[in-house]
Amino acid sequence: QLESSLARLRIVLHHLTSTVPSQKPAHGWTEAESLHEKYRAAFEKLEEVVEKGDSSTVRGKTRLSSITVKFQGRGENPPPSDNLYVKGLPGWVTEADLESIFTEVGDIQSMKLKAADWGAIAFIRLANKTQAQRAIAKYNNRVPRLLEKKAEEVDAKRLSAEITKGMLRATVDQLARGITVIVDLRK
Repeated sequence: QLESSLARLRIVLHHLTSTVPSQKPAHGWTEAESLHEKYRAAFEKLEEVVEKGDSSTVRGKTRLSSITVKFQGRGENPPPSDNLYVKGLPGWVTEADLESIFTEVGDIQSMKLKAADWGAIAFIRLANKTQAQRAIAKYNNRVPRLLEKKAEEVDAKRLSAEITKGMLRATVDQLARGITVIVDLRK
C-alpha cells in the first residue's frame, strides 16, 4: 500500500511540476519561491525516497518497541501464575489483536486491555502456568509479527491521508491563483 501511494503521489507531483506556470502571480503573492519551484522540490524529494526504496524517511512512520510480557504480580520477578501483565503495546492495539497473538500459545480465559494515545497495557489470563510461561518465552522483549503488520497498515493509511491532503492543498492553491483545475470524477 505504501508503494502504491508513493507511486500515485509521484504521478501527481510530476503532472503538477510540468503544468503549473513558473511565473509568480502579480496579485499579492510575495513568497520567495514560486509554486512551480515548490512542486519541483517536492517531486525531487519524492524521487530520492523512491530511488532509495527507503520508506523510513516518510514523516510519521510508526516505531514499535518490543513488548514486555511477565507474570502479573509485584516486583521484578513475581511468582509464576496463569495471569500475565503485558506492557509496551501501541495505543491502537485491540483486544482482537491480542487474542490473535496469545491464542498461538494457549487458551485465553480472560483479558483486560487499557489503551491510550501513549500506548496500552493488558492483563491476560491463560488456561495454566505452562501456557503463560510459553507466552513469556515467545513474546517477552520482542515485537509480535501481527503488530508489525498492523503498524505497516496504519502507516499506509496515514500516508494515503497525507497524500490526499497534499493533493487537496495543491488544488486549492491552484484555484486561488486562477489556474484551471480539471477533476476526473470517474476514479
